[in-house]
Amino acid sequence: MTRNDFRARSGICWTLLLSLIGLLVPAATSGHDPKEKSPHVEQQPAHVHATVPPEYAKQSAPVGLWTDRAVLERGRTVYETQCAVCHGPRGAGDGPAAASLELKPPSLQDAAMVAEMTPAY
Repeated sequence: MTRNDFRARSGICWTLLLSLIGLLVPAATSGHDPKEKSPHVEQQPAHVHATVPPEYAKQSAPVGLWTDRAVLERGRTVYETQCAVCHGPRGAGDGPAAASLELKPPSLQDAAMVAEMTPAY
């Protein structure tokens, strides 16, 4: 390597280093508190819920639904066969299939998540 090659490479390295510092210094000294919400980022909902199928959107639960033993037993059977594999036996989102899913099933014990669900849902 000649002296001119060394100088050229050294100059390129210094230019890259100074450019990088020039990019990092303003970001580090901008006074932005990382705990503060950025004003240009939209707040996402805490939970993502599937949309209610149109045929069910205008329906509501009949009075007494949550105390009807036959309905509750049917619901238990449906849950155990269709839901528990992902949501777990107690609805905690820890079913045997949950570990292999990219989008983890929510805990049905999460009061905040359940509160977000509409009556139609």
